[in-house]
Amino acid sequence: MSLKKKHSFTIIELAIIAAVVALFAGIVIAYFDSINQYSRDSRRKADIDAIRKALLVYSNMGLKQYPSQNDWCCIGATDAGHKCNNLESALSGYISKIPNDPQYLEGSMGRCYMFRTTSDLKGYELYASLEEGGLIYYSQDTKVMRDPREKYSDCLNKPGEDEWISGPGFCVMRYEARKSAGNNCKDRFNNDVPCPVSNGSGDFYNLSFDDAEDSCRSIGAHLMNNAEWMALANNIIKNDANWIDGRSAGSLKRGNIGSDILKGGYNKGNVDVGAGNSLAELKLLNGENIWHFSGNLSEWVNYKEGFTVNPAGSWVDYPAADIASFGAIGYVNIGPDNKEYGSLKGMGKVRTLAGGRYFVRGGNYQDSDSAGIYALDLFSDPQWSTLVGFRCVK
Repeated sequence: MSLKKKHSFTIIELAIIAAVVALFAGIVIAYFDSINQYSRDSRRKADIDAIRKALLVYSNMGLKQYPSQNDWCCIGATDAGHKCNNLESALSGYISKIPNDPQYLEGSMGRCYMFRTTSDLKGYELYASLEEGGLIYYSQDTKVMRDPREKYSDCLNKPGEDEWISGPGFCVMRYEARKSAGNNCKDRFNNDVPCPVSNGSGDFYNLSFDDAEDSCRSIGAHLMNNAEWMALANNIIKNDANWIDGRSAGSLKRGNIGSDILKGGYNKGNVDVGAGNSLAELKLLNGENIWHFSGNLSEWVNYKEGFTVNPAGSWVDYPAADIASFGAIGYVNIGPDNKEYGSLKGMGKVRTLAGGRYFVRGGNYQDSDSAGIYALDLFSDPQWSTLVGFRCVK
């Protein structure tokens, strides 16, 4: 009688089996993660649309003033400090339930449906950031919801005069704002002033935070907000065309930062104008390009919040920064997803000042390795500076 020889697995065979199981497990987890992300983003789109429709009915299609919320607030927040009290009270009879972001955490504005009104209560801004990238944004002038993944041709682009591009869910100036040739716009005092244009032939438009807001409104646009800045930055970082020498050993393009030594940067010696050095050109995933988003001029961003990343008053690299110190807005709305990416990768740094709350992003031509697409300077003074410009969005 012959006995069959029992087969036992070798260590190599077991290792191969374990690797295959781990591979398939990773694929399954990634698949379900993408399904969950899609589900959450679908809910965000539906919630924001429901809030927009409720605002239309409440305001009688914009003929009546919108509920007053002068600073950004978080819809559906459970903590009093961030709650949209006036909005939620006004809409209580127009929407069955006030929604909040599916990943909302109490005490944080890291994941929120954000809302604010203009000072005259005739306009509003409403948005949600999407996990797939980009954001869903509505204002009183929005006609249709834009898909952040699509490239739109209705951004009123006039090449060489007033150039706009299709961003991830919105239209944005290709270049930092400059003064138009004529005085065809009105300031807050109803005076005739130059309009803000992208790539115009006039001087750069260096204004205070409030005046930059007013200037963008004078052309039916708004000052870029922090969510829009982050949507652009997170889009730019995903495009391999924006990396010098690859991701592992290279750096993102930094632009005009006052240094030729740092990878991805160059030294113009002052403010650069329009298209020129390719290191100032950053490409979006939809094929559009945006100039001087890093370096050149720092830019006002429509968000105000005070927090301290120690040591206060000094530039701090993101890998060295304490995530818990980024206040209610949260690190997720300020720095790169990969926290190990710092100034060596061209991300920029963060600097907070005592009493600072006005967001200035991107860094300027004097900031060297502190400049980058995620650079944040928290100003305590909202007044104008020759080193700070702005960009409008519509």
